[in-house]
Amino acid sequence: MTFNHNREYEAHLILGDPAVRSIWYWDRWVEVFSLLSSLAKTVRGAPVTRSDQFEATSNKPVQFGRIAWSREGHRKWTHSPETTHRFLGTEVWAPSRGVCTRDGQPPDLLFVIWNQGFFTKDSLTFRDVVLLAVPSEDDLRVTQCLASASRIADTLQARFHGRIARPWALPYGSAMFTDSLGGMPTTGLFRVGPVYCQTPGNEILQEHWELC
Repeated sequence: MTFNHNREYEAHLILGDPAVRSIWYWDRWVEVFSLLSSLAKTVRGAPVTRSDQFEATSNKPVQFGRIAWSREGHRKWTHSPETTHRFLGTEVWAPSRGVCTRDGQPPDLLFVIWNQGFFTKDSLTFRDVVLLAVPSEDDLRVTQCLASASRIADTLQARFHGRIARPWALPYGSAMFTDSLGGMPTTGLFRVGPVYCQTPGNEILQEHWELC
């Protein structure tokens, strides 16, 4: 089955103030979880959460098992002041990557949190990188996405909040695609270089995002 890379999306990018408590802490995440709950509902299947974290001493990946879409499930991966795991990122796909591959259709919701400070001890101009995207054919979901992104931006006292209308992936040559939303922020989002120490804005991004 051919995968529909051309599906159009409304995407929001938030770069949070590094002085603000991260949303991967449970007391901050619980509000985000509530904001995402309606967007995560889709007839195609249940949302699936994956979190990449590493043990502080051994640097081995932390195994969370299945993370149910519930407050109890999400307590597995979120942090408390006592947590020693090093947080890299968490993503939510609704439905799962497997269902999307089977359907040949990208997700009805994509949510990503990324810790820009994971690879450096240098001073940061932003730390939490949040990507929230929904297909643009559903006006109600687009409106809900904007409202949720704005709330998250307020929570993180965002240094940057932008939106963009673009396909799931960009054409590359005559028959290939690149820079999918599902690959961000590791590929396709930032320009090459140490962006974590630069002023958050379109100058460090590969595409132009409209300011919100």
